Amino acid sequence: MEQTGLQITSAVFERMGIFSDELLGKVLHSIFTSMHFYRNATRTKVIPAIIVRAIHIFFATFMISFGSERLITACNGIQPEILFMILKSEGDKIKLCSAPKRDRKYVIAAYTNLFNEFPGKFVDESLKTVISSLVELCRKDNHGAFISASRKQGSAEEMLEDGAIDQTFAFQRETHVQLYSCKTD
Repeated sequence: MEQTGLQITSAVFERMGIFSDELLGKVLHSIFTSMHFYRNATRTKVIPAIIVRAIHIFFATFMISFGSERLITACNGIQPEILFMILKSEGDKIKLCSAPKRDRKYVIAAYTNLFNEFPGKFVDESLKTVISSLVELCRKDNHGAFISASRKQGSAEEMLEDGAIDQTFAFQRETHVQLYSCKTD
């Protein structure tokens, strides 16, 4: 249920925008409450991998659409530095976001931008954990080969031809958003 809810909410925010900060706050509060429940009120004390995967994809899609700083600000409205606390405990599960390919690309690009823009906000060894998980995610399904596409200049059409971005990205945006990502073969 949580996975489907996150997919729907992600699609609504991505396509329609954030039409209410109150709604965004309620969505984030629900995510954090669900994580807290699994961590503290279940026998195993573990958040299911499928839910963590859906949360990472939701965060990545949000960061691609609205920026890392917007997500950090919204999360800090719930509890200061909660996003980075989550990355400390669940950052190693970023590597689970390998399918579909669009989500994989979004996760790689969004979390790469996050640690590029805010490296000092990561708690303890979480930066190392997130980077290791991203490297492992980049290696999945392509036998370790990936081509850097960061700082690629040009229009969305040129980047589509080069393979630096996928079609879903080009046709869902009116303007090009620079991503620091990698092209996978």
